[in-house]
Amino acid sequence: MVLNEKTMKHETTSFISLKDSIATQLLKTVFYFYFILTVVVTLTHMSVELLNTKKQVEQELKIAAHMFAPGLAQALWDINFDQLSPIFLGIVQFPSIVGVKVKNEQGDNIGQIGMILNNDGQVVEEKEDGIKILITGYTGLFFYSFPINYEEEGAKIKVGEAVIYSSTKVVFNEVKLGFMMIIANAFIKTFFFWILFLWIARKKLSKP
Repeated sequence: MVLNEKTMKHETTSFISLKDSIATQLLKTVFYFYFILTVVVTLTHMSVELLNTKKQVEQELKIAAHMFAPGLAQALWDINFDQLSPIFLGIVQFPSIVGVKVKNEQGDNIGQIGMILNNDGQVVEEKEDGIKILITGYTGLFFYSFPINYEEEGAKIKVGEAVIYSSTKVVFNEVKLGFMMIIANAFIKTFFFWILFLWIARKKLSKP
């Protein structure tokens, strides 16, 4: 009788262990697909957030161009290039702007500051004191160019062109907090999803 009870206990334990093993395998399979789905959705969310933020930064470049275009036009019309320096300093005060360059009507550079692209397509950073530094590696510069028109008696006279620069670093800095929240949200959901399925596996699927 004692032998039979031990045998029954052993069979029951083996049966439960088998069920538990199947439940665990099922849990791992389901969780694996859930993890893949979570990664894809998170990366998609981050990509959309990055694109939207870049569009916002591009809109800020256009706003800055609209604000400073009259001052640039007046300086070029008067051929008073000393007026460009304070205007440049005002433009680069925008957090989304890393550099600005102005050309005259003939396409010659007459003033620049910050991180820009030179005529050879190289990234150059020009300090306030005029020192130029060649920047190597990926910078992710993008820009918005616009004509500089001087208005006289209702007529627009083109006197030059300006280019305002920003970079992907600016975009990443603006979305950095949002990215952290997205990743934290995905991690918390994954963690509680694992706990939920583990509880279901132990309480439900392990029963005969």
